Amino acid sequence: MAVSQLDAREEHFRIPSHHHGRSLFLRHLPPSGSADRVVLYVHGGTFPGGLSIAHRFDGRSWRDELCAAGFHVWALDFHGFGRLSDPYPEMERPAQETSPLGRAAEASRQVEHAVRFICGRQRSAASRSSPTRGERS
Repeated sequence: MAVSQLDAREEHFRIPSHHHGRSLFLRHLPPSGSADRVVLYVHGGTFPGGLSIAHRFDGRSWRDELCAAGFHVWALDFHGFGRLSDPYPEMERPAQETSPLGRAAEASRQVEHAVRFICGRQRSAASRSSPTRGERS
């Protein structure tokens, strides 16, 4: 499914989940200038990232403010939120066969996958932008 960008600079990523064959959705908005500080926004139990940190009131969002302050802003959508991350596998089974969703350990595993992905992307971007021996900066 194609997802519309909330900002022309926004990037979208589907990353592997700890649930085999499932993916999580991440939004990334780079800072206005060059910076290496990173924020990962993890939503609560109501709204995904696009409707919370990226939602604009009077033309500005919390994410816009963080970018202006020099942060790379990432927003993770947990399984089952915003139609962008795949659903929880438990949602495919009858209710009487499943335990309550939203346990801290489950959320922690999803955040861990996002952090690993973001760290890899940020390291790779930093190595591309830093001068190597023999190059002029």
